[in-house]
Amino acid sequence: MRRRGMFATVSICVIALVFGGALVLHQVSSADGGDLLINGPSSIVEVNGLTLSLRVASGPYFLSELLAVRLTLTNASQTTDMVQGMPTANACDQTMYASLTGGHDPTYTSFNVGEIHCPFSSNDLHPGQAWSFVQFLPLTASGNVEITAQTGSFFTAIPGPDGSTDYAGNPGPFADHFPALHITVAPVIPPDHTIVLRPSDTSSPHSVSILAPLGARSHLYYMEVTSCQIGPGGEYDSIPLWQPITSTMLNEPTLDQESSCTPGSKAWSYAVAAPGYAIASGSLSG
Repeated sequence: MRRRGMFATVSICVIALVFGGALVLHQVSSADGGDLLINGPSSIVEVNGLTLSLRVASGPYFLSELLAVRLTLTNASQTTDMVQGMPTANACDQTMYASLTGGHDPTYTSFNVGEIHCPFSSNDLHPGQAWSFVQFLPLTASGNVEITAQTGSFFTAIPGPDGSTDYAGNPGPFADHFPALHITVAPVIPPDHTIVLRPSDTSSPHSVSILAPLGARSHLYYMEVTSCQIGPGGEYDSIPLWQPITSTMLNEPTLDQESSCTPGSKAWSYAVAAPGYAIASGSLSG
């Protein structure tokens, strides 16, 4: 099946993920999150029977908070729409995503988790169908910020004279009026919304104790990246996705080719958070 058009010519997407950075906030997402109470402000846009909405958890909001955002795309029309991406939260290619812009210093950033090579994917949104999932969005700037919901490209089938079908990409019906919310982000973390990470004193494999408030313990999530030197290219193993963790201990993962690592070259970066709480992060090496 061939695809053509300005928005459909690339079959592999290379995404530089800077965890916490505005460039790829749509990639920092939840692997679960369906049981979270998200009852804050919302924004909805409807175009030709398609509805795109976002809703965020209630405030007040603060810098480095992990904000839960529910994204929903509903088809109340009589036609099926082909949309780029997967209709679930994932680390590579979502059908819809939230991003953050605006604000001012102080800002929040964390470690770089490298590059992800994303194979092209698309899914059909049928009449009467709705896609909905939760994305986790780090609040990376103080002051007045805007949260916007967007979608991947939409595709139109073009029958060929030989009976084949091409697909032309376009930015979709919401391109000129995405749902958006404005919130105010405080620069100071509330004392009862912090998570503390205490690395072990032992050598590799390392472990980290998670000290979290009672309200955060049932919704803890983590993200990590490990690397070591194997020849000129190195070896990386990352999970650029917020994964749920039920334990209060985070253990350093084992690389697939760890036996080939140059001694002392292994590095492990990690972050732990809960929706509505500040992100805590750190790194260990050796």
